Amino acid sequence: MKPLQRKAINHKLNMAGLASLENPDALLSQVALGITDHDKFRSLLLKCEPDQRYNCYYSLKHRLRFEAKPLETYIMEGKQQAERERLPVYDHETGKLREFDAPAPLNINALAEKAIAQREAEENAKGRLALVCRRCTFEDYFFATTKVKAHEVAAEKGWYFEEIGLHVRFTKADGFKLKALCPKCAPKQIQ
Repeated sequence: MKPLQRKAINHKLNMAGLASLENPDALLSQVALGITDHDKFRSLLLKCEPDQRYNCYYSLKHRLRFEAKPLETYIMEGKQQAERERLPVYDHETGKLREFDAPAPLNINALAEKAIAQREAEENAKGRLALVCRRCTFEDYFFATTKVKAHEVAAEKGWYFEEIGLHVRFTKADGFKLKALCPKCAPKQIQ
């Protein structure tokens, strides 16, 4: 965090009567005092970026005046609430919000071309590379003639590899599951 940002945040916290960023224990305890029930805690968790919810939950859980439910329960309740209230849905492909009932636009020709191209790639491939996201466990397969080509295809589709020179078995039969980060979980600055 840049010094000017830190100073501005500390000023806002001070104006609200809260501790500064330099005293995180006191600040977290003060925030926890404002969380009086499960609804407020769920609301706070769902306002966090998905990759920060775990940290937020475990930083505040033991400071609450009530026994917190498991994190997964809060996330599930948030999804159920969104369905009940018919809140807008974020479309990952377009990057825009759409109405709850509005189906994602389908382009049948594009879907058919994509399926045909994928089938041809699978038929021409000598093997496959199986990737499993280490955060969300999403799994995807990449068919290619070589391991390097399979990695290139995965990288083009947004997969992120934390290390270079990963040792992966590239086989014709069942492949080998390599843990990496899927496009949704990959660091924002990489995408």
